Amino acid sequence: MSLKISSPGVILLFKGRGIVSGLIRLQTRSVYSHAALLYPDTHTLIESWQGAGVRKKTITDWEGVDASSCLA
Repeated sequence: MSLKISSPGVILLFKGRGIVSGLIRLQTRSVYSHAALLYPDTHTLIESWQGAGVRKKTITDWEGVDASSCLA
């Protein structure tokens, strides 16, 4: 992920490459298919995932995914 993060409290927006991600973008008429909140330590993400509920992941779990950020 080549994303410059200047401060914590950032909402990360992802463009998944899979079929489900494409369907989400089509149905929501958005360019993004997933969102996560960057925890203040700037390495941990809080996200909701179908079937898994809300979970904590690391930013490296999203390596290689097209991402953008916006301030919360």
